Amino acid sequence: MTIIKNVWNNITHKEANMDSFYTPKQLAKILSVSSRTIINLIQSGKIRAVIVGGKKRTTYRILTHELDVFLAENYARYEHGD
Repeated sequence: MTIIKNVWNNITHKEANMDSFYTPKQLAKILSVSSRTIINLIQSGKIRAVIVGGKKRTTYRILTHELDVFLAENYARYEHGD
């Protein structure tokens, strides 16, 4: 819970702009996890992302709004013990 609260509080208003995107690497740094963890969360549908790139190399961009949604859902689950 504390980690999620701290991350939530560290996101500035400017970063929460709907036009802003994160790369998996940037989001991993914010959440203190690996880039692979972020990609796994995207591929499992827990974080929504835009696919960018071609057939050989796929990468993702995550709207700041999607980070807010992910944090809110997981904070609520933690609070309710789900």
